[in-house]
Amino acid sequence: AGGGDAGAGGAAALREAFNVRMEEPYVLDMAFLHGMPKPTVAVLHQDAKDARNVRTYQLSAVDRDLAEGPWQQPNVEGGASILEAVPMPFGGVLIIGEYSVTYHSGGEPISAPMRPALVRAVCRVDSDGRRWLLGDDRGGLSVLMLHAEAADSGGAGPSSGAAPARARVTGLQVQPLGEVSAPSALCYVDNGVLFVGS
Repeated sequence: AGGGDAGAGGAAALREAFNVRMEEPYVLDMAFLHGMPKPTVAVLHQDAKDARNVRTYQLSAVDRDLAEGPWQQPNVEGGASILEAVPMPFGGVLIIGEYSVTYHSGGEPISAPMRPALVRAVCRVDSDGRRWLLGDDRGGLSVLMLHAEAADSGGAGPSSGAAPARARVTGLQVQPLGEVSAPSALCYVDNGVLFVGS
């Protein structure tokens, strides 16, 4: 986390590192969310009853502490292990499990089933986060597509201080593409070229 001096509009510049403490003892993954008015992190954690949950926190650089975030999602899929922040115009986060992928941005979560597999590598294909590649432990490669409605700016602009306009995700679709070496990393280079680190 970072901290610093208060800048324009009361926002603090993130300049110095500092530590914060979370209540969750077993954190599986974390991701900073795009398009939030304050720095917000989503945390995937496992509780004492072995249930997996996603919780958000807002980071205050002035107080150098975490505050309760705008939403939480208890009891996500038991095999969930990866969070991927979705860029604007969508925002939100992908919760990737062994049997499904769920998109959450504070409203009603949207899920799509996928063939059972342990996803080990994820990469974004499009700069807006509309398509993602998922690689599993058996070498399966799938594409995840976000279906959405167009963004409604609602008068929010870069100088308005409001959160950026969001496009609303209306559905998810996971399609198998083929087989590769079991990946530990994926990187979409461009023009149909994918780097697979195994």
